[in-house]
Amino acid sequence: MVREASPQEEKKPVEPPVAYGVLPATIYEAVLPVIEAALSKPTSAAELAIRLAVSKAQLEIWLKQAVSEKKVKKLTKPVRYARRTGPC
Repeated sequence: MVREASPQEEKKPVEPPVAYGVLPATIYEAVLPVIEAALSKPTSAAELAIRLAVSKAQLEIWLKQAVSEKKVKKLTKPVRYARRTGPC
């Protein structure tokens, strides 16, 4: 038998089980700190994709955006990515 909620019970706001604070607007904004933390040393996109268990294609999209925003440095010969330190 299912009990119907009283009008007082229906008006109570539902609280999330965990306080999240401000959520990122995009997945990129959520994953950028993870990418930056994983770049403790210069790393290729392939190695980073394996470490973060994400497709290389998706990671390269995020890395390209991070480089354009000057959040991550792109190194050459061989191509690797590194965390930015100091002013852009």
